[in-house]
Amino acid sequence: MKLTWYGHSAFRVETAGANILIDPYLVGNPSWTGGWEGPAE
Repeated sequence: MKLTWYGHSAFRVETAGANILIDPYLVGNPSWTGGWEGPAE
């Protein structure tokens, strides 16, 4: 498992089977240039 801190309250958790991005402020944040994919329904 790898944990990456992006600043303030943003983290990425990488495991062998999944990548999880945790940030309460992604959409509309000018510092975030990545995409966004919500959970599968």
